[in-house]
Amino acid sequence: MTPLEAEIPAGETHTFTITFNSAPTAGNNKHMWRMTGPRGRKFGPRMGCNYQVIDLESVPEEHRANVEALVTMGFTLEEARDKIVEANGDIGLAVSMMSHNS
Repeated sequence: MTPLEAEIPAGETHTFTITFNSAPTAGNNKHMWRMTGPRGRKFGPRMGCNYQVIDLESVPEEHRANVEALVTMGFTLEEARDKIVEANGDIGLAVSMMSHNS
């Protein structure tokens, strides 16, 4: 945990960034946290995020960025990998093919 750069008065709004290390294995994950005051007292609502760690080892290296983008759009790793290879790297065609299969 890193303290914010400035004190934020009560009732004020402040934007901040959370950085965390992902889980070491592929799958769905969740990180939860709460804000902590200068004396260690937790306050405010619990916050969190859900994320998926994907293992791109099974994806040809030249297609990894496009497969990552497709997974971010909600497609499974398997369908994204199969369709991007079938579409010869054309992400638009891969999305079209997956959308027509639904």
